[in-house]
Formats: sequence, structure tokens, C-alpha cells
Amino acid sequence: MAFKCDNCGRGIRWGHRVSHSKRRTGRAFRPNIQKKTIMIDGRLIHAKLCTNCLKTLRKVKKARFASTNDGGSKRVKASKESPVLQDSRLQNPTAS
Repeated sequence: MAFKCDNCGRGIRWGHRVSHSKRRTGRAFRPNIQKKTIMIDGRLIHAKLCTNCLKTLRKVKKARFASTNDGGSKRVKASKESPVLQDSRLQNPTAS
């Protein structure tokens, strides 16, 4: 599996593993990529998303539900759209 988020593009970063004696060897910092099926505009799309994007998507869903639910005691304003929902690659998977 390619370690790259379909939404934000976060991928492998390279750095050093540092031992107690301060000897440095190469290592990879890999993002936590999850395969998820998300619904955009009534269509199910399979996407590889990092956990930060999944967390943002969950917050946007919760905010949209709170803004449509009039009986809630605390309304959350959903003014900022998630980059997950704005990404053209996720909205049109056949373009890639």
C-alpha cells in the first residue's frame, strides 16, 4: 500500500533513529493510512485517508448534523468545509 493520503497528500517523511550513543541511522516516519469508504454527494468512494483527515471528516459530519438538528441545545456552526469533501480526486475518482 502506498503511504500517501488521498486527501492531504501526507506521505513518508525521512529522519534519523537516534540511539543512546547518539549514533544516527535512517528511518521512515509513516503516516497512519486507513482504507475507508466515504459517501460524497450520495456516492460511495473508496479512499486511503490519514487519521487526521478521518478525524476532520468526523467533526464536519457532526457539525452538519448539529446545524440541521433544531432540537439540539448547543448548535455548532459548520462554516469551514473539510478538505476531504473539496478534493477533486475524491469527488471525481475517474479523473485520476
